[in-house]
Amino acid sequence: FGASAAHAQPSAPAHATLVLHPDSPSSSLSFSWGASSGGDGRSDFVVQLRELPAAFPSESFAGNSFPPSVSVTSGLSLAAFSGSRLYLGGNDRWVVFADLKSETTYQARVLGEDQEGDQGSWATSAEVTTTASTSTLSRPGAPQSATATAGDASIRVGWAAPSADGGAPVMSYRLRWKFPVAAFAAEDVAVVGASVRAHTITGLRNGEVYDVQIAAGNSEGLGEPAELQATPGGRPNAPAAPTLAAADSAPGTLTVTWSPVSGPVTGYRVRWGKDATSVSWNGSGNGVLAGDESARSYVITGLESGAAYQVQVAAVNAVGTGAWSPSATATSLGAPGAPAAPTAAVGSAAGSLDITWAAPSSNGGSAITGYRVRWGQDAASVAWNASGDGVLAGDQNTLSYGITGLKTGTAYQVQVAAVNARGTGAWSPSATATPQAAQDDADITALRVGGADGITVVTLSPAFSAATTSYAATVATGVTGVLFTADFVGSK
Repeated sequence: FGASAAHAQPSAPAHATLVLHPDSPSSSLSFSWGASSGGDGRSDFVVQLRELPAAFPSESFAGNSFPPSVSVTSGLSLAAFSGSRLYLGGNDRWVVFADLKSETTYQARVLGEDQEGDQGSWATSAEVTTTASTSTLSRPGAPQSATATAGDASIRVGWAAPSADGGAPVMSYRLRWKFPVAAFAAEDVAVVGASVRAHTITGLRNGEVYDVQIAAGNSEGLGEPAELQATPGGRPNAPAAPTLAAADSAPGTLTVTWSPVSGPVTGYRVRWGKDATSVSWNGSGNGVLAGDESARSYVITGLESGAAYQVQVAAVNAVGTGAWSPSATATSLGAPGAPAAPTAAVGSAAGSLDITWAAPSSNGGSAITGYRVRWGQDAASVAWNASGDGVLAGDQNTLSYGITGLKTGTAYQVQVAAVNARGTGAWSPSATATPQAAQDDADITALRVGGADGITVVTLSPAFSAATTSYAATVATGVTGVLFTADFVGSK
């Protein structure tokens, strides 16, 4: 086996020449050169341009680039930027630098690079100064009111037209973007029409800072750019499950508290629904905006007392609403529900009613501590006793109450309400009853039985006794009527 022959580095390209472009000597230069020999025989070219008195970029090319407003047209193939270098195919022998400054001195240089990456020496042109501009037109100013809004792996750039268009209509806008430590690359560019006022840059890395430029262009070239920074990012992570507490301040409320999520947020949303296998969330599932980035609590109102609710929290950032937290469940506290209509029976005492009832189906989330009873004479608009508050009838075990002192022979409506720590619940439907006068029992002291004509024809067995409650009577044949006579003590 023979050792492979070493090849020489490419030679410096011949005849590197920088001249004024004849069509626009105040803003364009043509740079041309000859072939580069040596190397592996397949040389491409690297071109650099400098604006004096600045130096050419260093060999590492780090942090350097062509001036932002310079545009380049190559001879045959598409030019590609990398840092401050312009790469050209091996058949290219010239480039045109346009949109340069008038009355400014420039210098260009070129080297050959073979297919194995070996580079030759630079060939440097003479210095050339662009002429004074004879046009009354100029480049447009920077776009106004430029904004950069971060999205998920994207940045949305917005702007308004420049305050000055240089005397020539704006024809387009150029956007470009890069990492702060890098140079602008040819592929990270977007050009949009003159009427466009927003553009979304996609395919970016979340969490990375980007420099963004937007510049307006007219017939004289690109103007100064508006410069922005933004950091793309996804939607926020879900918070941990919130903490719920029944609010003592008002029935039907729950106080929600949560811990913040990491990363920048603009606010938090809260949603809730009655506890069920499939929860029907408020706000069509979007809940309500509970506050800005500093919010850590929210009070939900208008809930059904005694009902269990699920509650979730989500963080919001510039991209949108993040994932919802796990649910927390709690029962909204309030006054008890209304009992069913009570039973009202006439009492044994004159002007009294005996009322009984059953506990309500809902205690409002808090144990029942007692019941209230109210009454009033039956009418289209009842005048309830105690200004409608009734009287406390007893504790949680009391399911009956006797009302006295009512007007006999007059119909009354009666209602019952349950009480807990949150207050008196809704009143039951009415029961209606009419108190009566007293009816005392009478004691029989004597009992006499005979025929209707006064002749004794009936025999009692046993003989009368005040303690006896029933008798057998023997009636003579042919008797057609019986007369009972009794002596009483008391009313009858």
